Amino acid sequence: MSILVTGSKGYIGTILCDELNRQGIKFIECDKKVGTHCNYNYIYDEEYDTLIHLGALTCEPESFKNPHDYIDNNISGFIRFINRNKFKQVIYMSSASVYNDAGEVAPSSIYGLTKLAGETILKTYGPIKHWNLRLFNPFGVSPKHKQYIADLDFTTSSVFFSLAKALVDKTPFSIYNASMIRDFFPVNFISHIIIQYILNGFLQPGTYDIGSGIPVDVKLLLTDVCRELGIDYKLVTPEVTPSTGYYTEDILEIAPLDLFKESILVKEVCKTVELTAKLIKQSRGL
Repeated sequence: MSILVTGSKGYIGTILCDELNRQGIKFIECDKKVGTHCNYNYIYDEEYDTLIHLGALTCEPESFKNPHDYIDNNISGFIRFINRNKFKQVIYMSSASVYNDAGEVAPSSIYGLTKLAGETILKTYGPIKHWNLRLFNPFGVSPKHKQYIADLDFTTSSVFFSLAKALVDKTPFSIYNASMIRDFFPVNFISHIIIQYILNGFLQPGTYDIGSGIPVDVKLLLTDVCRELGIDYKLVTPEVTPSTGYYTEDILEIAPLDLFKESILVKEVCKTVELTAKLIKQSRGL
């Protein structure tokens, strides 16, 4: 089976490609960080059995500031890519951002809109066999993320990575004093679904919510983590009221999710922050 992975050097792609290599599954990586020749904008007239499409701009706040970039990359670029190459099946990383706070498919951000558009593009232009994985909030980090962390723009990164930077720099961390409910799950769960269930033929094509199905109050989680790690923090009023958030118990139930008990989640997030802090120090030569 020939497999093309776009966004191979990104947060999820780093973990997925490491696992594909570990299991001896051959694939071709496609990421602008590898070089111009590996940017999917420059791939023409190729044929692959499977496309795993992770390549996208992914920061919701940034999508409001740079909507044209998000539309050009995530929508227009994806249409061009699908039209000029052939794939027998596509695994598409969508997002829970396609939902509004009421759980309706009605994106409230430019980013969410582009992800929903990607799903529609596959229905219109893509192969019959495709999977849309609507990811909620993956977390976790691996030593394999060393280069990813070194290249990271912390202004658009995961809140846990920003928290790690505050730990390293010994600076106060700002926590939004607002109600935000999120659904966190381990990032390596995505690789498990893709390899063990989709590539091995155990999961039918369709659209799936990927998460824990357990709501978490972000403000409480972050304050607990800051206290555990000794990070000074302050509660601030956001300039723009953030999405309250949506979670669903109607998730793809493949792996046991016992770790999502609140006390265990705090410990797991602390591990993520501490390892990220270590990688930041390494990238700085400390």
